[in-house]
Amino acid sequence: MGGKGTFPEIKAAVVLAYIPMMLALVITTLLFLPTWINLASTSDSLSGMSTVDLIHKVQNPVASGVILVFGIWSICSWFICLAEAHQFSGWKVLKILLALIVVFFVLAVVIAIVAVFAAVFIGKFSTNIDRA
Repeated sequence: MGGKGTFPEIKAAVVLAYIPMMLALVITTLLFLPTWINLASTSDSLSGMSTVDLIHKVQNPVASGVILVFGIWSICSWFICLAEAHQFSGWKVLKILLALIVVFFVLAVVIAIVAVFAAVFIGKFSTNIDRA
């Protein structure tokens, strides 16, 4: 694709791009700390609680917002850092990554279709064996 980045430069670019997500992990952990303390102190009442009730008790919309904001920041910095490491524009990085996503999506669809046909074939084959 014409990139000029060496492996150490690309590795450093990816590490720099993940710094916002590491910050989000720390902030989210701090935001969930009161919830975990509350759940730990009421652990005897958790046994009768359904999974849906537990999920509603643990939800933290502020933490979700933090993860969203820092995730977008991390993705944008990932594009910028990779573009800088390879010495070309961020739009070219975006096009390359979108092309990779399309390739992996097509590959996943082909694998899923093969798996469905294999399951149907095995199902027909096993019903024929059962009848014999």
